[in-house]
Amino acid sequence: MKGFAKSYPAKKPRSPQSAQMAILMVSILVVMILGQLFTFDEFLALLATFNPGFSMVYWQIFGAILVTVEVFALPFLLRMQLSVLFRWVSMVSGWLVTVAWTWLSVMIMVAGREVDAAGIVGALPVPAGWWMVPFSVALGLLMAWASWGLWPGKLKR
Repeated sequence: MKGFAKSYPAKKPRSPQSAQMAILMVSILVVMILGQLFTFDEFLALLATFNPGFSMVYWQIFGAILVTVEVFALPFLLRMQLSVLFRWVSMVSGWLVTVAWTWLSVMIMVAGREVDAAGIVGALPVPAGWWMVPFSVALGLLMAWASWGLWPGKLKR
């Protein structure tokens, strides 16, 4: 079919550890996504309590985009057969997830708001706290390791 992007298998990882880190990141993301989707209505309402200065419509759009970006991060990490462009989009989605959760974690802690749940697994009763910031940074480190090892572009040697 002319006009469709051609998909390619993922390149061999630079190291076995980077593939393992990608699987660990996938495991964490799947738990987060499932919790957020199963409690989606409550998750959106919970997001609105993080910063009441923004309207509920903003948080609804943000929550929907956040869950979508989390899902889009999975194909790169799972090394699925993808087009080159979507492999890059998927990798960038993983980075956006880590940036978004780091921003939300810092925003909650700096504002000092009392929230019902952390939101990382949706509206499930996981208490918010300073642990969210190092957790988000750890997600960033996992994504960095996976990106380094599974880099979608051509590497010059």
